[in-house]
Amino acid sequence: MEHTEKTLAVVGLGYIGQPLAVQAAQKSYTVTGIDINEPLLRLIEKRKSPYASDTRNRATGKNVVVLPVARSCGRKDISHD
Repeated sequence: MEHTEKTLAVVGLGYIGQPLAVQAAQKSYTVTGIDINEPLLRLIEKRKSPYASDTRNRATGKNVVVLPVARSCGRKDISHD
């Protein structure tokens, strides 16, 4: 079965994931955003963003796959296990 729809799941809708998701949606991807931050999700549902003026994250013209990971949340970094 051939799948022709462009889809993207972004895990983590912080200052990296959210602009990435928006850029992909603007390029006709069907985007699913996943996050545990309820206040942030409520803002996104209202189509608002605390990162809207942050221009560091423009991904225009790039082929990017990103899994944003918060390292300052007190959880163990398992990247080297």
